[in-house]
Amino acid sequence: MGAIIMNVKISLLHTNDLHSNFNEWIKLASIIKKQRLELESKGNSVILIDGGDHFDVSVPECVTTQGRLNIQMLNELKFDVLGVGNNELARFSPKHLSELITVSYAPWLLANVLHQNGNQIGNTKSNHIIKTKEGIKIGFIGITDQLGTLYEDSFGYKNKDTSKIVKNLSNELRKEGVNIVILVSHCGFDQDITLANELNEFVDVIIGAHSHTILHQPEIIEGVIIVQAGSHGDYLGELTLEYNPLTKKIVSYDAILHENELLVQKDKNQEKILFKGKEETEAFLNKEVLFLEKALQHQELVSWLAKVMKDYYKAEIGLMIGAAAKEGLPVGRISIRDIYNVCASLICTAHLEMKGSQIIGLLQERLDPKITTRVVGGYGFRPRGIQIGKIEFSGVTWEELDGRIFNIKVNGTNIDKNRWYKIGTGEHLHIVKACGYPSLVGTRVIEVNDFLYVRDVLITSLLENVKVVN
Repeated sequence: MGAIIMNVKISLLHTNDLHSNFNEWIKLASIIKKQRLELESKGNSVILIDGGDHFDVSVPECVTTQGRLNIQMLNELKFDVLGVGNNELARFSPKHLSELITVSYAPWLLANVLHQNGNQIGNTKSNHIIKTKEGIKIGFIGITDQLGTLYEDSFGYKNKDTSKIVKNLSNELRKEGVNIVILVSHCGFDQDITLANELNEFVDVIIGAHSHTILHQPEIIEGVIIVQAGSHGDYLGELTLEYNPLTKKIVSYDAILHENELLVQKDKNQEKILFKGKEETEAFLNKEVLFLEKALQHQELVSWLAKVMKDYYKAEIGLMIGAAAKEGLPVGRISIRDIYNVCASLICTAHLEMKGSQIIGLLQERLDPKITTRVVGGYGFRPRGIQIGKIEFSGVTWEELDGRIFNIKVNGTNIDKNRWYKIGTGEHLHIVKACGYPSLVGTRVIEVNDFLYVRDVLITSLLENVKVVN
């Protein structure tokens, strides 16, 4: 009598879009460990997957540790596969990504955004294979939302045809004997549905992210199983696949979302890691960088940021948008925490060129409340609902009477409307859609540093010598 071939159960525990919500994560970690032990005790093979945006540099502990805290937490849990979200790809340089991935227990998967030369970004991998104890091969492919042409236009990366690259990689994985192909997608639920229709012959499961969709039960599209577990550590997703090695098919599945409820106990090991991260963060944020003998009004702070950027790039003119700060600074000791709280918007540094005619136009447009009171969202502006505000200048003087701007000078010399001037500023000042100032049209980009923020240039300059401003 031949041996009886038993079905194999493979449990995928999945998280996504934590956004560095660490207080919830240390509770979710206890659910992860509990479920893994329970499933393994039943004989299941367990694979732990995060769909991306685990990081978020708007959170002090993440930005202070530059993501090291996130990695330590993921490593302690022994995650097996990590997806790459926009908060990883757009906020960390390739060099820093490489450093994080080097100390990461799990591979980071990214197949559809590459360097221009076709190389992987920052030691990411396009795919990864995990072999279960029964010898079943699980192939993983990672993709992310390409955000239109943002990564190409702003970062110099290259978008690949997502559907085509997944098909090619799936075929390669099948040739290597992979039994189940899982797509780790940070593309959002709507794109996942489209991809499932296109890739039903190439992909068995989509582990979703990005759209923060709560799927208590999977969405089945053309036989492709789609799951996603909300966001911010609210849920742990669990998908168990029953696989028949003889027919080489998934014969059944079972899925559940485990809610991270109020009374869930914190995981002690994760709590210790977070405590050390908070200690490091507090020490950094509490550093005094400035003493103000009188309050600095919002307009004065924005003007100061313009000067800081003018000096940083050794430019002729400094510009800064009002939304770079949500308010001014009070009298007394000012810490890094105060700077971060007030300069909450994530504005990257930029070296630009503008014609004199553009500067003249901006001076006039900054008086138009239809422009300055426009509420902005996205593009890194914080907090949500902040007004774009007035553009402030450094190196430019002018006179104003009854709404008319005249006698404009750049560093003491009459402005030349046909001349190109070097500008030190933030990246947003060449994106008309972000700022809404019509005269920004035609701005030329010399350099944009997508991984250095204006507020950090200010902090670095202050740390070099704590100043008293009166």
